[in-house]
Amino acid sequence: MKNYYTERYDKFWERQTKKYGISRYEKYLIHRIAKINPEVVFEVGIGNGCPIGTALHAKGIMVHGCDVSPRLAASARKNLECEDGIYAGELKDCSLSREYPMVYCVRTSWYIVDFEEVLHHMISLTESGGSLIFDIMEFESLYHLKYFISRIALAIKDKMFKMIGMESDKIPPLNFYRRRTIEKILMESQVQFCSYQERRITKSKDYWNTPKRVYVCKK
Repeated sequence: MKNYYTERYDKFWERQTKKYGISRYEKYLIHRIAKINPEVVFEVGIGNGCPIGTALHAKGIMVHGCDVSPRLAASARKNLECEDGIYAGELKDCSLSREYPMVYCVRTSWYIVDFEEVLHHMISLTESGGSLIFDIMEFESLYHLKYFISRIALAIKDKMFKMIGMESDKIPPLNFYRRRTIEKILMESQVQFCSYQERRITKSKDYWNTPKRVYVCKK
């Protein structure tokens, strides 16, 4: 994960886990994954296993996965009671000898600068007839426009602070993806899919702050 979070990813994700808990959005994702009734799943960007992995584990589903942080991967092994199926490193670098009936990557893609490549690996990791669930922040969303403006403002602020020998606060970079790019990958890989806007799940009417789109796929 070559981005802002590489150096302080551990603390960042631990804060996020405590901050978010299990919202309507997470409950929806847990329901969709569990609905497939898999014996084992693989989570890309598993963190410390919370909250998705631990909720699935409580339902009797074995959770495997990977995370770029060795510290968080170690925590996930403990939280999910799984010593052999959780890897420290990027998905492309994991030595996996099997395919999975369910592969998912949720609340993570916007921290990955090359998610298109990761998606190809996720598809390869999914067994024939298996399911795939992931979410993205849409490039076409109003939140992306808002974010773009905030980055410009930050750059101006940062330049002014440097002129007087100070450092300004940083906004962590997020990665947005175009629907047509993601859906082209899925179609070329002959993966069936449907997708839902975050607002449909959360019932939010806040168009400016709901950029996520969830893809539910079958290989």
